[in-house]
Amino acid sequence: MLTTKIFYPFGATFLDYPDNESRAVIIYFLGCEHQCVGCQNPTFKNRDCVGSKEVSIIQLYNDLVEKCTKENTNKVVFSGGDPLYIYNRDFVREFVNKYGNVFDICIYTGYEIEQVKMMKIKGFKFIKTGGYDEVLRQESRQSDNFMQFASTNQELYNENFSLLTRNGRINF
Repeated sequence: MLTTKIFYPFGATFLDYPDNESRAVIIYFLGCEHQCVGCQNPTFKNRDCVGSKEVSIIQLYNDLVEKCTKENTNKVVFSGGDPLYIYNRDFVREFVNKYGNVFDICIYTGYEIEQVKMMKIKGFKFIKTGGYDEVLRQESRQSDNFMQFASTNQELYNENFSLLTRNGRINF
């Protein structure tokens, strides 16, 4: 049975889903191989951090159905650590392939888009790529008109791998 580690409990966010109106459930996958100076979640690099929970695909699905029902949304953000870290990748691939029609999933990863394409991840609604680069830092924020990532090198793509951002920013 395929399992992975997430931070538990997961919560809700207005800031991390790329639209100007949706509340989303956010899940932090544990483990990351990127060495981003100034990482916003350094604790989640450790797969055994306090609050870690090993879950199967069906357990995560059931927990998400419950939380999404409570939050009145089908929007989900996979963050981390890195959801596409080697120890999470197969789990995420299988989950998104199986349940991408149930949830609108946005994946945050530090990998570049060409690496993601080679991983054959499909079934997501959006994917944010690129590690945080302190030299290219900007204020991470969202308004009714735009969403801006933490550094200008970070890019957002849709399910067809079409680029939606310019300089780390998407306009709505």
